[in-house]
Order: sequence, then structure tokens, then C-alpha cells
Amino acid sequence: MGISSLSDIRGTGTKKGDLQHFGNLWMDKVALAATAGAGGVFNWQNPLKVAVQIIRVLVDVTVAAPAAVTVDVGTAADGATSSDNLIDGALLDAIALLDNIENRGTNGKSRQKLAARGGASDFITATASATPTSLAGNAYIMFIEV
Repeated sequence: MGISSLSDIRGTGTKKGDLQHFGNLWMDKVALAATAGAGGVFNWQNPLKVAVQIIRVLVDVTVAAPAAVTVDVGTAADGATSSDNLIDGALLDAIALLDNIENRGTNGKSRQKLAARGGASDFITATASATPTSLAGNAYIMFIEV
């Protein structure tokens, strides 16, 4: 995102690109990609220089992937590592709004701590189980500073 410091975007109702800040709540929007491989659907790095608590990941599927394609979403050390500690195995084969609370699956959790930018585990990645041809939509990542 190119944010050089927290002072660039602190404040109530502040917006910089797709990153929005409302008091202690932050939200970022990331486009979904029809790409295979670890982190291929999306990969997002914590833009803040402090650790954050991921409180919600919404995956808004506006164009579905082929039948039986699933997605795993979770915290990772880099943008090319698969993880499923937020959403595990949610189907992408229908237009839907998925999240890490209602659609978390076996390994998914309702919240996860994410390291400060540049830390050991400062990414969230989304990985499809097969090539998600035609997939389109956005992910919305909501987090608070810890």
C-alpha cells in the first residue's frame, strides 16, 4: 500500500486507497484473482507497523469458480504460503458471501493475531484447491491494533 507511517492514515473515518480506518477498526479491500497456487486467490500484508488482531475476513464471490473448487484463507509468513487457520475449505462454486465465522470449516478460527509489517507472520493468503477459472470478487479484511 505504500504507507510510510501510522500518522499517514490515523483518525476517524480516514481512507487511503482501499484501506479504511474507523477509530480502532481497520478494513482493507483486496481483489480476488482466478489464479492457482499458494496465495493465488489473494495475498495481503499487514500495512501497519504494529501487530493486529484479524477479526473478520469476508470473501465476496461475485463470479463463481468451477464446481467443487474450495478456498483456504489464513495467516502466513509470506504471500506464497498456503494457510487455513481463518477459512478452511469453503466452496467458491457459487456467488456467495463467505466469512471466517459462518464458513470457517475444520481448521478456521474466528480471529487470528497477525505480526507487524515485516514480522515473522504478517500475511493473509487465500489459496484455491484447483485453478479457480473465472473467479471474481473481493475480500474484505477487518482488523484491530493489538
